[in-house]
Amino acid sequence: IKGRSVWRPRRRRDPRSILISTQVDALWLSVLDPLSDAQRDARLGDDAAPLNFDDAAAGLVEAWASGCDWAELSESTSLDHGDLIRLFRRTLDVLRTTAGLDPATVPESFAPVRKAARAAAKAIDRPPVHDT
Repeated sequence: IKGRSVWRPRRRRDPRSILISTQVDALWLSVLDPLSDAQRDARLGDDAAPLNFDDAAAGLVEAWASGCDWAELSESTSLDHGDLIRLFRRTLDVLRTTAGLDPATVPESFAPVRKAARAAAKAIDRPPVHDT
């Protein structure tokens, strides 16, 4: 997104990975503006170090959140079980942090992002990913 200093997604596709759906890709892109607005409102400006998203594993996360069976998911990737669980738990951490942001500290336009993060965290947090 031209002129945006924070969110620069890197698109590295592993041909062996599960691709993300067009709906998730559209949601991904819809998050960029509110996050950039939040950075601007926090006066982080253009000199702030940009944060990069790497969506190489997004298809795995989407498949898991959509109810994919663990065995099927494991067979679709070269990642070890522990690496998959770590990926999903780190994703959960980011989603929970995003969902829990104080509405008074972020722009009103960020509300749908918080709602989507809450729903995604709920969908991902199931065994064996669920941390007890």
